[in-house]
Amino acid sequence: MRNHYQSSDIICRSDGVLDATFERFCIENKTQYVQGDRIKTLNYGGLWSITMLQLFLKLSRAEFLIRIEPDTVILRRLETLPDADVFARYQGGKRPYYQGGAMGFSRNAAKLILESKLLESEIYKQTSYGYQRFADHYRQAEEILQNEPLAATDIILSDVIAKLGFTVDDWQIAACFSHATDLHKWLISQSIDSLENYCFVHPVKCVIHPGPIEIDSLKPKLEG
Repeated sequence: MRNHYQSSDIICRSDGVLDATFERFCIENKTQYVQGDRIKTLNYGGLWSITMLQLFLKLSRAEFLIRIEPDTVILRRLETLPDADVFARYQGGKRPYYQGGAMGFSRNAAKLILESKLLESEIYKQTSYGYQRFADHYRQAEEILQNEPLAATDIILSDVIAKLGFTVDDWQIAACFSHATDLHKWLISQSIDSLENYCFVHPVKCVIHPGPIEIDSLKPKLEG
């Protein structure tokens, strides 16, 4: 991300992980690192999203917040931003929502969400707003199995966005999918070079790259 955005504010918040490696990495890359308690679990409801928006308004003067997830790859810089309150890739299905692999908010939208206090609702602590992060189809081989459900922040935020009646742009420069298998099927149906049309691709769990991501470096892993 820093290779494509040399001067942008980047904020990383630790979810209760005490590891100096993260802080050191952030300092080296001129990123604002915030150590925090574990709040991504379902019993905290919308608190993770509240904290994200508060940190954005406190630590940055930027007009837009772009939330990305750790397994989102950034291929190039944005050329323009949509004229909308929120921009994210729409996910259909039985329970439509906006995918959080790359989700943008105007500064005004962030303020209005916090002022509405909707994220403080007890409803977002219910089972229907959570998921098992370490279920077999999510868990990576090296991860330790945990049974604690996490807050489904994409679904929670999508519900709040709908209640506030925000204008939302279906962000076509973000190729965001819920699962790696969905991304793989999509890639099979298209030319691998179609990735060049996107700024964000999610999830790409198999790619670890210290420098700028080149399309050619993705090909063998995605094709495999």
